[in-house]
Amino acid sequence: MRNRVAYVVGSLTCGGVQNHLLKLIRRLNERNFDQLVLYQRAEPAELHDEFARVARIRLCPYVKGRPLQYIRRLVTLLREEAPRNVLSFCFGNHLLVSVAARMAKVERIYVSVVGDPVAITHSRWRACWLAHLARPFCDGEIAVSESVARTLVAEVRLPACRVRVIHNGCDVEEIRERAEAARHLRTPGATRRVLMVARLHRPKDHETLLKAASMLISKGRPVELLLAGDGPERTRLETLARQLGLAAFTRFLGTRHDIPELLGASDAMVLATQSEGFALAVLEAMAAGTPVVATDIPPCREALGNGECGLLVPSRDPLALAVAIEKLFEDETYRRRLTEAAYQRVRELYDNELMAARYAQLLEGTEHAP
Repeated sequence: MRNRVAYVVGSLTCGGVQNHLLKLIRRLNERNFDQLVLYQRAEPAELHDEFARVARIRLCPYVKGRPLQYIRRLVTLLREEAPRNVLSFCFGNHLLVSVAARMAKVERIYVSVVGDPVAITHSRWRACWLAHLARPFCDGEIAVSESVARTLVAEVRLPACRVRVIHNGCDVEEIRERAEAARHLRTPGATRRVLMVARLHRPKDHETLLKAASMLISKGRPVELLLAGDGPERTRLETLARQLGLAAFTRFLGTRHDIPELLGASDAMVLATQSEGFALAVLEAMAAGTPVVATDIPPCREALGNGECGLLVPSRDPLALAVAIEKLFEDETYRRRLTEAAYQRVRELYDNELMAARYAQLLEGTEHAP
């Protein structure tokens, strides 16, 4: 009998959680898991068709302020589907998911924590309260990075024995091949191109990147900015780009599905952000052979090996970011050293196959406790 697992996610919009889950589902399909995605909000649903191609999907609506109604719906659905495992991607709301799954007599129940739990819930007190209320019903927390795991233990006060680390991963070899194909198509001597892949919403910090680009251009160092992603901050950021005189130098690309090609066609990938779980965009750039500049916060520091595989700059510092980008453009030897170290690191530690193997062990009940 196939091992059935139900994933609970907020929506099927295009975001880091959803892309991470899609990659996991594809890998576990190869291991003969029976997979079901339960989503809480019908709109937006840009990835509805993509999820439908790799798993069964069902809407289980969640209305804010009506938790008991949601629990009843979810219990009914879980009893009907009878999964052996439930994996929630909704930290905080996982309290309701865990209660419902326990009432439906699901064998194993976990929550994947894909970002800073304090930032997700907007309060350390709230994060602690929700996590500890869920403990009797949830079998453990899965952190996507060592940084998130440390926060769960030190700030949320969860016992370390409950917290497992399963890093985000990416398809290293596929990304590399697609990026190299795009790189060979670039025109020699073209304007330097900087890419940022992130939803256009806080805590992402596109504003600092726009200001850094303005500084570079004012010094006679023209750059072309590619901003891949969409979100509620788009109008404000487009206005800021015009105010900084960057309209001719900035392209807002919206949601894209050709990120490896964009990485191969770019000279640097920047991740300016205030908070992360474990940045998939950084891992993909490392796999693509595109040098990275990222905000110096623990998840980025972890991915980049404390700066051995990419440049780290202070938060909200446009000048430092501009200097780092310029350094990558000017020093070919340094750039090559960073990208070679980054590729070696992502291949050894963050390949999707490693991630899928860890999840498979967890969902089959064969993984030892941390």
